Amino acid sequence: MKKLVILMMMINVFVFSNSLSKINSLTAKVNEKTIVNKNKKEKSYSFIMKYPDKAYKEMLSPKINVGEKYIYNGKKKMVYYPLLKNKFIEDIDEDENYILEAIKEIKLGRKSMKLENDEVKELNLGDGTRIVFYDYKKVDGINFPSKVEVYEGKNLYSTLVFSEVKINKNVDDEIFKIN
Repeated sequence: MKKLVILMMMINVFVFSNSLSKINSLTAKVNEKTIVNKNKKEKSYSFIMKYPDKAYKEMLSPKINVGEKYIYNGKKKMVYYPLLKNKFIEDIDEDENYILEAIKEIKLGRKSMKLENDEVKELNLGDGTRIVFYDYKKVDGINFPSKVEVYEGKNLYSTLVFSEVKINKNVDDEIFKIN
């Protein structure tokens, strides 16, 4: 869950650092490779975000996770597991609230960022987590990184590759409905 909220936070970094205050929504396909205790995991998902606090993630792979849905709306989240035919609704936990609070700090410019040519190259969250941004491409008139690496300390934790990115396209609030 922390990774999804970090993803939301990264989008907010782009809004703050590049003066991209016109970003109101984002949709993308994300391919993620994670390394935990030398174990590598790969997954892909559709990601939709509506600024400032709504996110939707639907798993596309691996096969066992296909169709899982994660919806964040304000201070609530819903997780749907199709294999169990069950959904869980709960408050966003303390760790996630910490990350959401960090978004506000970033927008106020209180987190350490390395900028180059008005593009964020690196963000230090201050808790040992560091996010590095690569391969900026113009998307709907806005420079957006197609690759992001997340480090915990000196160790690479996760690599995210964005494709099919769309910015400020119409996103129906119905997708973020928690019921």
